[in-house]
Amino acid sequence: MAIFQLSRTVVNWTTPRRVSKIASELHGPKFKQGLFCEGVLIPECAPAWVVQRYGLDDAAMASASLWRDVEAREWASTQRRKAQFALRFGLALPVELPFEACEEVTRRFAREFLMANGEVVDFVCFDRGDGNPYVHLLQTMRYLGDDGFGLKIRNFMGKRNALFGIRAGWAGLLNEALALSGSDARVDHRAASAVSSELSGE
Repeated sequence: MAIFQLSRTVVNWTTPRRVSKIASELHGPKFKQGLFCEGVLIPECAPAWVVQRYGLDDAAMASASLWRDVEAREWASTQRRKAQFALRFGLALPVELPFEACEEVTRRFAREFLMANGEVVDFVCFDRGDGNPYVHLLQTMRYLGDDGFGLKIRNFMGKRNALFGIRAGWAGLLNEALALSGSDARVDHRAASAVSSELSGE
């Protein structure tokens, strides 16, 4: 059986590092060793300003622009002590999957499970050769307005059944990709030790 791991944390005003710093590190030299894909995914019907600012070929530049805007929006709020900047996901990739399949399944997961309300997703996939290929994703938490980030998206916040659905969805996509690649390995998201979730701030 292939390894399954999925963690989710909220990056909020109490998080030791700002979300822009986290994103900068993910796209920076520390993760360049073994990096095999990265990108900022924007919704198909995103406003023009979103495409102009985040639809760049340079993933690091798009990411930096995205999280600067997110931070500016949160710090401009009258409720700064309740600021929530992003949901951060850590996902293990099966060593049995080739890199091309890993990138495809990551993009599918983001679009099918994290972008239903118009969220923007920033991701990096890397393999340092230690038998633990991995994905980091950062998901925005506000609706996209005509001229900036709008109201907070509430429907997924604080609902554990939403996390269970995300776990099942990731496992399903991985198993589909493993089967298509000809591997007999499979993942099981139901194992008690398979998931780590720190939901402080939700």
